[in-house]
Amino acid sequence: MKPFFQSILFITIYFTTFNLNAQAVNWLLDAPAAGSEICADQFSNVYTCGRINSPVIINGVTYTSNGLQDVLIIKRDQLGAPIWVTQIGNATTDQAFDITYDGLGNVWIVGTFYGTLSVGSFTLNAVGGKDMYVAKLSASTGDVLFAESGGGINNEDSGKIEADAQGNIYVSGIHDGNFTFGGQALSGYGGYDVYLLKLTNAGAVSYISGYHGASTDSMQSMTIDNTNNVYIVGVTTSTTVNFNGVNQNFTYPTGVYIHTLFTKFDANGDYVYHQEVTANGEIVDCSTDALGNLYFIGNTGGVSQFGTITVTSDVSDDILLGKMLANGTFDWVKSIGGTSTDKGYAIETTATGNSYAAARYQGIVDFEVENVNGGGFSKSCVLKLDNAGNVTWVVAGGGVNPSWSTGIAITSNESIYSCGPVYDDLIMGQDSISNATNYIVK
Repeated sequence: MKPFFQSILFITIYFTTFNLNAQAVNWLLDAPAAGSEICADQFSNVYTCGRINSPVIINGVTYTSNGLQDVLIIKRDQLGAPIWVTQIGNATTDQAFDITYDGLGNVWIVGTFYGTLSVGSFTLNAVGGKDMYVAKLSASTGDVLFAESGGGINNEDSGKIEADAQGNIYVSGIHDGNFTFGGQALSGYGGYDVYLLKLTNAGAVSYISGYHGASTDSMQSMTIDNTNNVYIVGVTTSTTVNFNGVNQNFTYPTGVYIHTLFTKFDANGDYVYHQEVTANGEIVDCSTDALGNLYFIGNTGGVSQFGTITVTSDVSDDILLGKMLANGTFDWVKSIGGTSTDKGYAIETTATGNSYAAARYQGIVDFEVENVNGGGFSKSCVLKLDNAGNVTWVVAGGGVNPSWSTGIAITSNESIYSCGPVYDDLIMGQDSISNATNYIVK
């Protein structure tokens, strides 16, 4: 994540108080290389994908990068104790951007690499500069069961990965120029374009889809609903965008150079609709409930317009939260923040529409159920909202130095796990850690 300058003249520890509706913190642990994304299985084990560029020690074992940066996938039990660690890396810079559990006993990750990458017994070769990859690991052992790469002569990025109830896998990201994965191809049309892949649980390509225009198009978040419709939130600077064969035209009022798009694809990867909004910020993550309603999180500064809903925020950015109905109508959109910089990173939603969000806040922020003071640096926070967007509780981090909540996972009994980077110390509830670089909290 982005580094912070940590030199301060006065050291003040900011403790956070919690209201009676707050969720109790079960444990908080120092979790080296936990990264920014987390998922959970039906047994409340949790899985993270992080990166190392200097030695880290986990369960008494030292892991050292093979090059500039390697990937570590770690399984932990419901108490946070490591069960296995799998390392992926080569002589250059390797990344893992997202992780998901498929419900069939496997964990999947998506990331990027340069050159040649060894993933278990699989060897992947980048076609051009930076390519994307998908890997499947046994949740029991951490062994790599499948790996495949995709790319072209330019650079690609992977963004999000999700699994449906049948164990099929969905991957979305961006490509520059022609893109090939598993023998299936997309053409490039200028700048970056967006790809969408559906894979069987064995890794075969079921479909390849996406959207493109003559200028730059990008994706920021992706999720699926319980009937395997796919929602991609991204941006475009193009005047005409082709959504898997369907052209849509865009106009740009004076002073507007970019549009945010909420796009829905059906279970076959075909275009259903898009909603065009003016969002002065980024939609970082999204999830759905049992009715196919979409909940999203990110950041916003200034004035943003979502259909008939206007959101006005402090220009230094607030946490953005919203709900779009399955038919594409925005139900509610809101911002939460103070006079400093605040941002949302991850959201997970239950079948009934309760949402759990991971974010960071700075200074004094009104979280509806209470005011919280995080002091001069950004601090981690986890929120619960009902399906109408009301905050029902907040667990806000304290301490001296910066921390962010960037990943969140919920289990069937609504146990909540969150992870993120921390720059030394963190207090959540009655628990605290120090000299840490990453953390996990339950």
